[in-house]
Amino acid sequence: MIIKKDNKLSASRDIFRNNGFPEISVAILLLFVSIYLLYTNLISADYRKVDFSKSSGFYQDPIELTLHTNVIGAEIRYSTDGSEPTLQSTKYTGPLELSETATVKARLFRKEKPLGLADHRNIFINEHSDLAVIALTADAKDLWDENEGIYNVNNYKKKGEEWHKNGIIEFYNSTDSKRSFIKDVEFRIYGGETRRNAQKSLKLCTGSNDSIKYELFPGYKVDKFKCVLLRNSGSDWKTTMFKDALLQEIIRDNSQVTTQNYRPVILFINGKYWGIHNLREYYNDNYLSNKYQGRRQDYAILFPDRDDKGRVQIEAGTQKDADDFYALRSLV
Repeated sequence: MIIKKDNKLSASRDIFRNNGFPEISVAILLLFVSIYLLYTNLISADYRKVDFSKSSGFYQDPIELTLHTNVIGAEIRYSTDGSEPTLQSTKYTGPLELSETATVKARLFRKEKPLGLADHRNIFINEHSDLAVIALTADAKDLWDENEGIYNVNNYKKKGEEWHKNGIIEFYNSTDSKRSFIKDVEFRIYGGETRRNAQKSLKLCTGSNDSIKYELFPGYKVDKFKCVLLRNSGSDWKTTMFKDALLQEIIRDNSQVTTQNYRPVILFINGKYWGIHNLREYYNDNYLSNKYQGRRQDYAILFPDRDDKGRVQIEAGTQKDADDFYALRSLV
């Protein structure tokens, strides 16, 4: 029997036959092999991710980062600034020598088309802090772009769903610890006049059927958060950066007023140090359910509408809740 050297399936069939395997068994085996190759190269999303030789985390010295894929005919394109890899991004040809903190994002391409989703690693080089660390990874276009970036000077005051962006956060209790969790989030600029500060406050929320399941605030026995804030400390940004948190702590210890827990954290955005932010609870129905028990649906939260004086914005609840509030206010 003549077999071409590059015909692996024919060679495999001949080997099995010569070792006493029935023809039907060989055919079944080859069918499974073909299905597996089809699955791993065309279907499996997990298989279409880039393999990284290092995990996200803190490293004392420069490292060598290797990227790899088993997908036949695929090439790897990557960025080191958090931007989504495209065909115009740098093509991976060998190990990356990283001597400073960076967010490495990589994606597979085959026949000039993307395969699967981009994946990333936050590599922190020689960073030291006793504070907790949050690393936010997002498409650089959503952050800095002149037309779409929420941090851009043209856009930071703009509001609405189109200015809500998607990203991923990683949480570390300190630079000496391993990653505590990673979570997909939707984020936006938060606040009013303090948006003009170089450090913006951010509101981070998980998906509709998801939450952050972790004790973010030491000593506070709540481990489920729908939304949290990364505040710039508001009007106190240029001075202490903790005045509001301190006042709430004083009130909490001496009254029954509802307050927000606080924790100072270091923020990195796409591998860039972004300074200290105040991690705070966010007033929503999830917060009230955590604090006072009951179902989230049992609570309504109404905020004054900054753009329509006398009206309210419905943070949680229904229009009937807002109408009931207007009716109650009319009696005062």
